[in-house]
Amino acid sequence: IRTASRAHETVARVTAVDILESVEPYGILITAGDNDTFPLWYAQEVEGVRSDVTIANLSLLNTRWHLRQLRRRETPDFDPARSTGPWGGREWPKPTQPVFALSEAQLDTLPETASVEAGAGIRLDSLTVRFGASTLFLNDLAVLLLIRDNLGQRPIYFAWSTAGYADQTFGLTQHLVTEGL
Repeated sequence: IRTASRAHETVARVTAVDILESVEPYGILITAGDNDTFPLWYAQEVEGVRSDVTIANLSLLNTRWHLRQLRRRETPDFDPARSTGPWGGREWPKPTQPVFALSEAQLDTLPETASVEAGAGIRLDSLTVRFGASTLFLNDLAVLLLIRDNLGQRPIYFAWSTAGYADQTFGLTQHLVTEGL
């Protein structure tokens, strides 16, 4: 019997650790789907790497349970002694609020879709978001809420796997910077 053992293949784990370590303490990392999210969750839950980072999966942001899960998630402390990233040597204030300001019940009432005028925008504090299409889906609304509720409180990252999502959906090019992985 032939097998396809992957017992000594560590690319997914090592990449996940590198990605997590490239995120500023208490950051929110928006990922695209299973292939990038599951190794990150493994690194956090099994290996204890950077559990202070909140992972929001774009695919799962279309589900009410993921929104509720993110809302009630208690953010673990950032431990600079356990981090291999460049985050030592300064204080990192721990956010005291959940990543969503809306209650779980309010999150449950968000619409599945919302019609907007393509090219129009909204202002979220100091940030103007421009809509790239005339329909926003639940996951898009969730990302807007994550931005609104965390602007100036937690850094927000979009994984490479999200490709042009942040720019094409919200016109954020001028606010995007490539850091780490």
